[in-house]
Amino acid sequence: MTKVEAISTLHKHLYKNGDKKKIEISNYLNDVKHSFLDVFNENSISTNFKIDTVEIPSDYAMYFGLLLTELSINSIKHAFNDQDNKVINVELRVKENQLSFTYSDNGRVRITQDIKPILIDKICRQLKIEYTINTENGFTFSFQKDISNA
Repeated sequence: MTKVEAISTLHKHLYKNGDKKKIEISNYLNDVKHSFLDVFNENSISTNFKIDTVEIPSDYAMYFGLLLTELSINSIKHAFNDQDNKVINVELRVKENQLSFTYSDNGRVRITQDIKPILIDKICRQLKIEYTINTENGFTFSFQKDISNA
């Protein structure tokens, strides 16, 4: 899966959708996940996706797809060294116009310094969100965003 494919998948969803300004995020992010299935299977990585069904602006959706793509690529490349149980979890919940996104893997690669992935940081600046990264137990990336004005 490439970043171009994530955008292409978004365009397919927009084409099928009557309203070009909003997109149902769970269908889109699940399609992004499905484009990774071969790579996940080849690397014996299991995934758990819990994504609420909600319409969000299509430009937000594009950035979420790019985030999911980049985070997944980083996990595949860097997280898992000689371990049998490899898991990636993605959760996107919406409650009272507050969107909460969490991506995690259970990789055992030790990271001794704070990390700030460049592309992920740029995407988050586009979304105007503050995010946290925790590397104490695997890798966890999370943020919250108010979508009431979306």
